[in-house]
This record gives sequence, structure tokens and C-alpha cells, in this order.
Amino acid sequence: PDADEATLASTAEDVAQEITPTIDDLFTNGYLDPSNWRNGDYEEVFATFAPDAVATAEESVETLTLGATAGDVFATVNPGKSKLSYQVLFDPDGAVDTAVVTVVFRATAERKDGTYLAIVSEGEFFLRQIDGWTITAFDVKRDDHETQPPSPSASTSPSG
Repeated sequence: PDADEATLASTAEDVAQEITPTIDDLFTNGYLDPSNWRNGDYEEVFATFAPDAVATAEESVETLTLGATAGDVFATVNPGKSKLSYQVLFDPDGAVDTAVVTVVFRATAERKDGTYLAIVSEGEFFLRQIDGWTITAFDVKRDDHETQPPSPSASTSPSG
């Protein structure tokens, strides 16, 4: 009841800035970096999880990444418009306890057969300070669906 809300809000904003690279790395390594998904090698993804959460993350490889056999299926993956939102939980003394990041990640993948898949990953990641911000738990679902090829961009250069 006697919390300094301005200080807590400022701290929460700082925490959001600190944990964004962890979430960016997770999705870049899990979906966008072809050196990972072409070989089904997601060690960089699992490195963002706390030791107690790694086994669960590895069991959820098909949900947390493009998938173990993505290199057999996909030719390219391009990021779409995604969204992060944050909740920072404080202990009774005003210290940061846990950060919850709600993610909506979107990408478009072209399959080797020329068809396209809209990749949609939504859920929450729970992070705590354990040698840096580390994912301790997650609740994520995939809602991928067929899509059309992206529209070609209009050229802004003059013709001639």
C-alpha cells in the first residue's frame, strides 16, 4: 500500500529493456536464423532457459522453434509484425521478482515446394534473474496456417 509507484514503474520499464534481447535472441535463433533451423540445432535457444526449464523446453522444440526437421521443409523464413508486452512482479520489499513477457510472434515461411506457411507463436515467458535474465517457465502455443505468397514490394526507384 505504501509502494512508490513511480519508482516501480520506472524499474519495470528498465527491466523490459533488459529482457527484450533475451526474447529477441530466442525467436531469432528458433525461427529466423537458417544456420539453426536448417540443421535442427537449437542449442542457442535452450541456452536462454534456466537449468530447471531446459528439459521442458527441449521437449517443446516443435512449439518453441521452427521444428527439428524444418531444414527438410522450409526454404526461407521472413519475420512479420510481432508484439511483446511486459508485466513485472515485485516482492514486498519492492525488488523485482519475476518478469512475464507476453509474445505474439509472426513470420512467413516458404516451403521447398513453393507453398507458404504463416507462423504464429503466442504465449508467455516467465523470467527471473539467474546469472542474467533467464526463462524459468513458459506457456506457448503455435497457430500456424497456410497463407499466400507475400506481395512484391513496390519499387521506389525511378525506372529508366
